[in-house]
Amino acid sequence: MPDLPTGGAAQRHRPRRNWAVIQHVDYDGEGAIGHALRRAECPWVSVRPFRGDPVPRAADLSGLIVLGAPDGSADDRGCQHLVAERRLIADAVGLGLPVLGVCFGAQLLAVALGGRVISDGLPEVGMGAASLTAAGRADRVLGSAAPDLTVLHWHRHSYTLPRGAVRLATSSSGIEQAFRVNDNVYGLQFHVEINAELARAIADQMPEGALASDAVARASAWGNAVLDRFLAEP
Repeated sequence: MPDLPTGGAAQRHRPRRNWAVIQHVDYDGEGAIGHALRRAECPWVSVRPFRGDPVPRAADLSGLIVLGAPDGSADDRGCQHLVAERRLIADAVGLGLPVLGVCFGAQLLAVALGGRVISDGLPEVGMGAASLTAAGRADRVLGSAAPDLTVLHWHRHSYTLPRGAVRLATSSSGIEQAFRVNDNVYGLQFHVEINAELARAIADQMPEGALASDAVARASAWGNAVLDRFLAEP
């Protein structure tokens, strides 16, 4: 993989274009991400490759957000839209665009930049915790005085860090939970987009009692702050 540019400067001088939010299933939507994009006055388009939407070109975007998926593997070489998504992600990072990968999107980001999928780890489903590393606590986007954060887990696979990535968070079982490349590319294994509305939409996909309302509220409050900081120019 070629050396990657630092992210912020290229984006500050880029003409204003749409962000793309790539969705992999109907019921796992934008959630708090859509609200954050509106707060930041970032125009965006929803892209659903599983419905046949074409994957955009990185050069046509101002930023990229790639959402989760309950099934499939981020290193799948036979699924054409996943091949195209990984190429888009690598191109976006190479152009210095802000990129956010969420859950499966974080795995796609890791693989696109040279990491690999871990398919034999422990599944994590439901409200739980992520522990910030020292770098995570100091990070401009994830930074928090509290080292342990309430988050929504929903994955069977994980990833290894790509070369040059900074580990920002793990879970108690040692599973990677967040990383950064440059100053504007983030992979989050947990679902930062969770809010009360999305919790209702995915409730029938979760084990009974997995989405306690007080835990969802805590995760949503922190997630909103994370998204606002991510969308603010560095």
